Amino acid sequence: KSITIADSVSEIGGNCFLGCCSLQNVTLPKSLTMISPGLFNNTSITTIVIPDSVTEINQGAFKNCTKLQSVVFPESLTLIGYHAFECCNALTDLVFPKSLRKIDKGAFKECKSLKTVTFSTGLKRIHDYAFENCTNLQSVVFPESLTSIGWTAFEHCDALTDVVFPKSLQKIDFGAFRECKSLKTV
Repeated sequence: KSITIADSVSEIGGNCFLGCCSLQNVTLPKSLTMISPGLFNNTSITTIVIPDSVTEINQGAFKNCTKLQSVVFPESLTLIGYHAFECCNALTDLVFPKSLRKIDKGAFKECKSLKTVTFSTGLKRIHDYAFENCTNLQSVVFPESLTSIGWTAFEHCDALTDVVFPKSLQKIDFGAFRECKSLKTV
């Protein structure tokens, strides 16, 4: 149910714990520089603290971790990869670090319990369908650094009522807020 990975480990291969359905608690090493693709996909992790040494969370790293309730991102993080947290249905709140520059395609797609997202200055791009079908997401305030919102990035965010765009925004792509049925203020 629990694992602690020694601080001497700097790399853990992709899909290493994929499908370990009983895995609930993980302590990652302080020397880890990235979260590999599919690393904890389809596990029962409830909380994860990403070490300060990590700069990237790669594709599908926590996909289908349906019991994941809390993620603590480090100030070193620059990238959240493709579908990294897709279908993490127990996540309710996210606070991103100032170091984060890019949220990739489908990173938080179908996180149906997600209610609040706090973006920090530094974020440049939210890629295609990054928050699509986050049906309980209520309000979004983008940072002044944001330049681009991708295709269907917030499509079907049914509870979304308010969006505040920064002056830095240059592109809102096709269907970015399509089917946001409660959207009242932009």
